[in-house]
Amino acid sequence: MTFKLQKQVIIFDTLISKMNLKQGELDTLNCYMAGMTYCDIARFLDVNFSTIYRSRMSLQRKYIITTN
Repeated sequence: MTFKLQKQVIIFDTLISKMNLKQGELDTLNCYMAGMTYCDIARFLDVNFSTIYRSRMSLQRKYIITTN
């Protein structure tokens, strides 16, 4: 891993820890970052599509609060 990539990983990990994510939000984020769609994530986590939508909205709110 290059130094630049290591630095980006540290920044990402720090941001995620500051967001105080619930387990469901973290699961949703990990799936989304892996390239899964809303429907794929809902099937994979065995939850309703609307649960994934709400998790994504919560993630966006927490990201905005954390970065401002």
